[in-house]
Amino acid sequence: MRRLRGILVAAIIWAVVWLPLGHALPWLRRRPLDQCVYCPPDFVFRFLTIWTLWGALSGAIFAVVLATAERRHTLAELSFGRVAVWGAIGSLALPGALTIADLMRSALPSDWRFVFTALGIAAALGAGCAAGTLALARRVPT
Repeated sequence: MRRLRGILVAAIIWAVVWLPLGHALPWLRRRPLDQCVYCPPDFVFRFLTIWTLWGALSGAIFAVVLATAERRHTLAELSFGRVAVWGAIGSLALPGALTIADLMRSALPSDWRFVFTALGIAAALGAGCAAGTLALARRVPT
């Protein structure tokens, strides 16, 4: 039950941290929204939802991977750098799988620069969230 609670807490923390990015990222695109051919009216809401869910799933994946890979270590023994790497991996696992599935179904995305920028931001955010999650976990009494 403790592990399940840890996974849920990580997912919630990461979702909350990723939420503002989901709101800001559509505005970073070079094309204004009124010139966006593929943008539905709820474009910003979709980005917000996608990034929040991506954050929650990345946090859950990170927690599961960390619990599995580092099961023989206590929180005090874990280094922030190692946990940050697991966080980056956790944040890229879902989009990596979805990108591979998408490439198998259709052609290459037209806006690779935007895709790589989003993935880079996600990896950095995942690493930061992982280190922050470790810092929070060390402060909570067991």
